[in-house]
Amino acid sequence: MLGIKLNRQLLALGLLCAGSLISAESFWLFAGQSNMSEKGQSRAAFAVLKEKGQNAVPKMVSAQHDGKPIQFWYPDQRGGALLDAAFAKVGEGRLEAFIWQQAESNQGGWYYYAGELEQLVARIRKRSGHPELPVYLNQLGPRYRKEGNAQLKGLTQNKKTGHAHFRSFWDMGLMREVQRRAALADPHMHLVMTADLSIKDGGVHFDGQSHREIGRRVGELAS
Repeated sequence: MLGIKLNRQLLALGLLCAGSLISAESFWLFAGQSNMSEKGQSRAAFAVLKEKGQNAVPKMVSAQHDGKPIQFWYPDQRGGALLDAAFAKVGEGRLEAFIWQQAESNQGGWYYYAGELEQLVARIRKRSGHPELPVYLNQLGPRYRKEGNAQLKGLTQNKKTGHAHFRSFWDMGLMREVQRRAALADPHMHLVMTADLSIKDGGVHFDGQSHREIGRRVGELAS
């Protein structure tokens, strides 16, 4: 009986979690494709905040799904539901940062990606009630094929979507440039550079050390 009474008191003070509800005052949302499944990023980012003297370190909430384009995160799609679930977990908490790492599945659509990203960020900011919400945009990793940078020679069209895709290789370079320009166009978006980091499988996944370095860079930008 005493334990139940104590728990109710703690809940009233916001010191105890009820179910999946996070009672923290603030949180960061980490979202995107499979690279976002690595929790080393958030740990490293929050460690930097602590080193910089920030006492109240936010909680981490994630919305991650493998191999999906940015359109997957529309409100009426599965990704939109994942974002809704992330917001639900924090209850009345306050979103203080949005960390986005995605674009691997939009390689052929680099020319429209900036507009899609702008719309996604606008929805997140509206949902959070924070019109100047800081966004940390993790760039794609340093993957190139030996074919070089003759990007426009291998284009083909996806008959189902109508979008152009690269037939012979992914062009990370063009998408990274799109991401760079998107960050320049938004005064509250910060680009997290990754071109000097390591990919563990020759594809798109960063190794553990690189994930931690990305998190450290996010923390530095945020502090």
